[in-house]
Amino acid sequence: MIDLDGLKHINDTYGHEFGDKYIQIAADVFMDSVPDGTVVSRPGGEPFPLHLSAGVAWYPQDTTDSKIFMQYADFAMYQIKHTVKNQFGYFDMEAYRTSQEQYNEEKG
Repeated sequence: MIDLDGLKHINDTYGHEFGDKYIQIAADVFMDSVPDGTVVSRPGGEPFPLHLSAGVAWYPQDTTDSKIFMQYADFAMYQIKHTVKNQFGYFDMEAYRTSQEQYNEEKG
């Protein structure tokens, strides 16, 4: 999952037409950067595009369930956003399990 940093600022400052163009250009760049057969989509305002805060999960290696796939990609994106900016982060099952265990312990 890739999140476009600054999209709200672009929309608020220059208007949605420029924001849409920003998304379109990012999508074109992204499509040119992935292997053939890769699905690139932006479901209804959710993160997808580019400014390089990216979480990557692989289908079917990580999961075949679309809902879980999005959770894994989202987890990878937030892991990278909380460690270093402007990088790609790949989904790590061990880190995910550790995070879930910590959450469950805190929840009590």
